[in-house]
Formats: sequence, structure tokens, C-alpha cells
Amino acid sequence: MNTTAQKSWPKTADGTTDWEAVFEDPDGGLVQLVTRAQTLDALNECASVVIRSLFTRKGDEAEVVRFMKLLDFAITKGRKTDDAPQTRTSVEFLLRRIKQERIDKATAYIAQKNSKQAIERRAVRSSKNKSRLMAVAAGIVVLVIGGSVAAWLLSSPAELADNADPSDTTAQSDPNGPPAARETVAAAEKTPPEPAPKKPAKEKKPTPQNVFPKAVMLKPFYWSYEVKGGGVSIFPINR
Repeated sequence: MNTTAQKSWPKTADGTTDWEAVFEDPDGGLVQLVTRAQTLDALNECASVVIRSLFTRKGDEAEVVRFMKLLDFAITKGRKTDDAPQTRTSVEFLLRRIKQERIDKATAYIAQKNSKQAIERRAVRSSKNKSRLMAVAAGIVVLVIGGSVAAWLLSSPAELADNADPSDTTAQSDPNGPPAARETVAAAEKTPPEPAPKKPAKEKKPTPQNVFPKAVMLKPFYWSYEVKGGGVSIFPINR
């Protein structure tokens, strides 16, 4: 089994090798070719060629060793029992195990390939969307700036004059103003300033009057007189 024969193997719709057809084709499948051997030695030789032909890539050495051990175990057991049909069945099982592993690897490869392509497609769409958004944003900025410039250019001189600050002397042609204004300013500078108005005098608060009349205090003097028993009594008498 050479590389040219492998290239001619049937393919699936996704481009991978159709391992089901390679192994199970009734006319030229690998299972049919190997199990047609009449002796155990021929069976061993055909199966060995198939295993070594399937695993030819770098890193497949461990797979070759694994399946060759399984084949050697089946052939050795068949020679001990001298049961050729059972040995063919064991070799068929071994070949179909290789077939299933090849199908699983092809399925994983396609899933990974599709996932990678999907990620790349999403990245491309995202990049296009970003570019489109940036272009729209740039267009809006250009329109806004263009509209502002156009509005400024179309403004009338009268409008600009109305919006000018009256106190801004840079907008006047003569920094000193017209002659009438200069004379008015000079006259105002010569006229002395009016004196500030005097503050009104504070009104005096009325003195509060006494509610009650003044009291008159009389000085007491003492009058002595005799009392019974020969004594003298002194009583103050107000005057």
C-alpha cells in the first residue's frame, strides 16, 4: 500500500478521508483484503502491512508499536489454539478499532477547522463593523465642523456688529471716539464732583417723664411728756 493508493482513497464532503469506505468496501476494503488470507502467517503479514502503511507520519511510532503488539497477541493465540476463524475475527476487530480511531480524529479535525474559521469570520466582521463605525463618526464630525464654518461665513456684518460688546474699544475705528464724545469727556473731567449729601442729624430721644410724683420726706423731732408713775416718754412726731 503506497502513498499513491492513499491519495486515491474516497473523500467525504468536508474533504477528509472516508475511512468507513476505506475499511469496509466489499470489493477493495482493508478488512476484506486482510481476512482473505488463508493461513495465519499470511493473515499476520497482511495485517502488519496495513498497520505500518496507515501510521507513517512523524510521531506515529508509538501507535505502530501498540497495534503490532495487539496483532502479535491475536496471531500467537491462534497458533496455540489452531483456530483460524477465531483469529480472523480478532484481526477484523483490531482493524475496525483502527478505523474508528481514524474517524474520531477526522471528526475532531473538522470541528477544530470549523471553529477556527468561525473565529476568523467573526474577527473579520468585527473589524469591518469598527471601520464602518469610524467612517460614520468621521463623517458626522466633518458635517458638524463644516456646518459651523458655513454658519459663521454666512453671518451678516450687521449681525456681527449687534453681537459685539459695546465696551470693547477694539471694535471702534477711532480708539479715542468721535469728537463730540471727546468734548463731553473733557467737560466731565473739568466739572468738580458734587459734594456728597450730608447725613441727617440724629433726632434726640425724649426724656422719659416720671409716672409718679416726687415724695416729700419730713424730718422727725421728739416731744417729751410725763406719763403716769413719774416717767418721761419720748415719741417722734413727724412734721
